[in-house]
Amino acid sequence: MLAETGFLAIFLGSSHAAPVIVMWLIGGCFFRTMSGAGMIKVRADPVWRDLTCFFIIRTPAAAEYPLSWYLHHAPRWFHKAGVLFNHFTSSSCVVLFRARAALLLGRP
Repeated sequence: MLAETGFLAIFLGSSHAAPVIVMWLIGGCFFRTMSGAGMIKVRADPVWRDLTCFFIIRTPAAAEYPLSWYLHHAPRWFHKAGVLFNHFTSSSCVVLFRARAALLLGRP
């Protein structure tokens, strides 16, 4: 993925306007990355499906950041809402990115 995106970045060059096809191909890389991230969470590990992964993830990170202790001791519904928000952004970010690109280019 890094090599593909780096190869596409070569074609961006120093011109004022980026080629449309290159931008669409970079958007395709973004689509594959985000949709792959969403699908691996749903398929790979049951903790993502039953919304309990933040109970496990935040346990070793309880002392890394100033708010980590509070997030670690937050109620279970807060952690489950965080997982749902993560699923929502993984799935909707791709659609919103494509819709924004279509609006900016003036195409439906």
